Amino acid sequence: MHSKNISQFDPKEREHVEIYYKNEWLQGVFYEKDEAEVYAQVQILNHPEPIKVPINKIRKFQGSSDLEFYYNFSCLFLGVGIFSLPNTMKEGSMFPSIVFMGLTLSVVYLTCYRVLHTAEKYCVDNLGNALTIMFESYSPWVAMVMKWTTTVFVWISTILCLIGYYTVIYTQGIQLYDDYKEMWWISSAILCGLLSLMPVHLLGYTSSITIGVTIIIVINMAVKLGENNVSNDVSYVEFTKYKGYFQVISGVMMATCIQYMVPSIYRTMQFRDVNRANMLMLWSHMTAFGIYVTFCIIAYLNYGNDVEPDILESMSGNDWFTITCRVAAMLCCLFISPLIFLTMADEVEGWVVNYYLNKKQNAKVNQNVVMGLKCFLIVVPALFAYLINLAGKKLNFINHINGVTVLFWFATIMNYICSENDKRTLMGKLDIALLVIMLGVTVGCAVSTPSETS
Repeated sequence: MHSKNISQFDPKEREHVEIYYKNEWLQGVFYEKDEAEVYAQVQILNHPEPIKVPINKIRKFQGSSDLEFYYNFSCLFLGVGIFSLPNTMKEGSMFPSIVFMGLTLSVVYLTCYRVLHTAEKYCVDNLGNALTIMFESYSPWVAMVMKWTTTVFVWISTILCLIGYYTVIYTQGIQLYDDYKEMWWISSAILCGLLSLMPVHLLGYTSSITIGVTIIIVINMAVKLGENNVSNDVSYVEFTKYKGYFQVISGVMMATCIQYMVPSIYRTMQFRDVNRANMLMLWSHMTAFGIYVTFCIIAYLNYGNDVEPDILESMSGNDWFTITCRVAAMLCCLFISPLIFLTMADEVEGWVVNYYLNKKQNAKVNQNVVMGLKCFLIVVPALFAYLINLAGKKLNFINHINGVTVLFWFATIMNYICSENDKRTLMGKLDIALLVIMLGVTVGCAVSTPSETS
């Protein structure tokens, strides 16, 4: 972090800063300074009220620029889930699937929008902390249940995502070099651990690479389609594939399992501007929709009904097309992992900081413990993935469970809770209608998506 003169902070920009508080440098928001420029009013994230601190207790926070935020947020959509979407298009037929992809992404955006405004309203970097504040006045027990239920969902979803990333890196890696298979588990765990220690604004570079290599996969698919004929068994429009429609929704929800990450990504911005963040999120969702639709159409036209639940399994051999796609998929999973892990890491850091604040320990020990825990927690899913592979199991249902869970909890419950609409007004009644509809869709997805283990 770099020092910055207090006169350079513009209160209108609401810049993120670091504040020295109880022997710790904590992140907060700069509000204003007094006329003598001796004290400044700031609010530490996850603290209930603004406080006044001496100006020499404030320093610059190196946050993400708008472009870096856009890259990071867009990157979150491009994980393991995208590789399963062509198969869902097979189940629901092409054009209806595109419509349901758009509708599902619209619900995802609405949830992200409401979570963003909730994080802004309560000045938190964690959805669980926001729920604690929201429900504390109603009932401390309800607040505690909501916080820990959300935390459990976040941790489960994060671990499942990381297991999926490590598995993709391993399965694609051994297709390229299988003389020492364990090398792929070890190297991916080490690299993910190191990436998790990087400042988030620097991850904007790796996120831009992820978007680039995803586009390369799409281009390669298009080139292969140009070299071959369109598959003969492509279904363009079928209005009777109701089960397939639910699979499309569940697949997109799994691929866009990012709602709970919004507060953590928001806190990485240089300027805490909710309107600016919202616009960048909207562009990210539009980018994701464009990539999803283009990728799914080209992949489905290539393979037709032979497309596998994981599109990478439909590729065979080691020609230039397959090698490029394998390497690109591995890079995507590697570079997305530290962003997926961010919310979980923030929670752990918050717990450690609070512990050491109470124990009055020094900041150096605090940061050493935080870094050690971050590396440990991001490596543990690699061990889980290794053990699953060692047992000869491939949990095909795991992503669908994740998608349905996120659909139920975040897209349904969080949409309702985070809405500030009066339930007696028209907008409030629409919120209730959306809640009922989404609960019905969740049940449909739970019943319709595959649950077999192979």
